[in-house]
Amino acid sequence: TMADDSSDDASGSEALLRWVIIVAAFLFLASRIWKIFSRKKNKYVGQKDASGKRHGKGKQYLANGDIFEGDFYKNHYQRGTYTYANGAYYTGPFKNREKHGVGIEIYADKSSKYEGAFQSGMRHGEGKLSYASGATYKGSWKKNKKSGKGCYTSAVGVFEGQFSDGKREGKGRMKYNSGKFLEYNGRWKNNQWNGSGVLVFRAGGRWQGMFKDGVQHGKGVFFKDDKKAVHEYDTGKLVKVKVEDDGSSSVATETK
Repeated sequence: TMADDSSDDASGSEALLRWVIIVAAFLFLASRIWKIFSRKKNKYVGQKDASGKRHGKGKQYLANGDIFEGDFYKNHYQRGTYTYANGAYYTGPFKNREKHGVGIEIYADKSSKYEGAFQSGMRHGEGKLSYASGATYKGSWKKNKKSGKGCYTSAVGVFEGQFSDGKREGKGRMKYNSGKFLEYNGRWKNNQWNGSGVLVFRAGGRWQGMFKDGVQHGKGVFFKDDKKAVHEYDTGKLVKVKVEDDGSSSVATETK
């Protein structure tokens, strides 16, 4: 009947209303708990200005576990130490809450360290990065990558020259600590010898000519003991020798 239908509709509406109230109460309670939890995690201890903004000396605890301690200016970091949850930390100036200016950053492994210029949170400008392996790079940076003139020192040797996008690119000299080669001075591309250059052998003599992808390629001249010979290479393989002295090729061939 119509009366029964009305009764059923009323019961359904009341049940729906109860569920709405229960869900709303749950969401309200959850939001209050979250605010309390967040307030404990996001904690500030320090000086404030008349409007209540963080201003002056203070310490900020962030929800992600990071901590900033230093100088604030109207809620913004000015200069201080920002310690990350993983143990890494940065000491220096800030701009818009990012590393900006000359500072020092110690990385999580505690063995890697950067000292130099930052811009918008990245290594940018002149600076020195010391790696955990013992290698170092001192020179110019652009957006966290080696770029411009710099010096990279590692167990392999010392490179001084040009970098681009984090790689040896352009003119540069590499002095090797061991192995067949003593030094290479010339053009680089993608961390390899590419273009014209001079290769000095540890056993004596030098080769001056063209290189491609890290090996001799094309024509060049080998000098040793005041003698010389014209060599031609194909992707690192010697294919032709023309001696320009007394006719003895043995006096002007590379030491293998």
